[in-house]
Amino acid sequence: DSILVTADFTEPGITVEAMSEIACEESSTILNLMTQGNYSLEWTSANGSIINGADSPNPEVEEEGWYIVTATGANGCTSTDSTFVEMIPAIEQVIVEAEKLCQASADADVEVIEVIGGTGPYTFELDGASNQTGNFSGLDVGEFELLITDFNNCQWTEMVTIDQYDEILFSAVQNEFQLTSAQDIPIEFITNLPEFDTLIWSPIPSIDCLNCLESTLTVSTSEMYTVSIFDWNGCSQELTINIELEDEMVPEKIYIPNVFTPNGDAANNVLFIFNNEVVSLERFVIYDRWGNQVYSQEEFDPGGSSESWDGRFNDQNVITGVYAYLLKYKDQNGQNQIKTGSITVL
Repeated sequence: DSILVTADFTEPGITVEAMSEIACEESSTILNLMTQGNYSLEWTSANGSIINGADSPNPEVEEEGWYIVTATGANGCTSTDSTFVEMIPAIEQVIVEAEKLCQASADADVEVIEVIGGTGPYTFELDGASNQTGNFSGLDVGEFELLITDFNNCQWTEMVTIDQYDEILFSAVQNEFQLTSAQDIPIEFITNLPEFDTLIWSPIPSIDCLNCLESTLTVSTSEMYTVSIFDWNGCSQELTINIELEDEMVPEKIYIPNVFTPNGDAANNVLFIFNNEVVSLERFVIYDRWGNQVYSQEEFDPGGSSESWDGRFNDQNVITGVYAYLLKYKDQNGQNQIKTGSITVL
């Protein structure tokens, strides 16, 4: 007699999906094992970390490294396969510099100094523009969303704020001079800056102190000076000083003071219009810095108490600052004229 003994040495048929990734902000990934039967499974890793499912076809893992699966069939035969899990680095931090503006105008620069984490090259998007340099220009005051996308499509969002320095207020106690002869005249400036960097005159006058708020200017001829004040941030404001000698003067039809102080101290509290020729004043309008009309008067005589501005709007004192005006009048020849300028309320 004989006995036929058969042996089953068939190894389990398993295949692990190719290399996996833990991308960007993800903390883990699921591995995928394809099998050709029901086997006993065991996942191991020398440098990775298996969170759960170590005996299943789809374990969850959370660290970069090699993951090895061993499958054991009913016959005791085993097979192994492995896969490498790559950790895709996320963007961790972005360092951005945003220029601060001297005034509300679309000329600020934003620069991405450094991207920490992720994989370059990076694409930067801000205010509808996109580039790979991280440099943007022509931006206005406000908040902007900066979007950074790296080579692996990992993304980072950063809010960028462009601020504005406080407005510089700058005026002269008197900036119109009509003189009968060459002489020394006092010059005094008023500003809201507790300290300033420098004053720049153009052209350079004969003066005892170029960089002082109070000085004495020697006049020998008619001249118009532009004076600019700069703060320590490089921001500036300017005004003009107009000097006319009698033998060179052209009569001024209309004179409007450029500074007044409606603070109730009984001195310089009201703004009047003066003239040295008989003219017809048609309309006088004052606007704030945003273009809102704060005062309007039509067909009036200059210098009358009812035709003056007391620095109020809607029964409230306006804020200190620079206001623009527009005056329409007729000269002695019946010609329509327009005069514009600015007034500083202190």
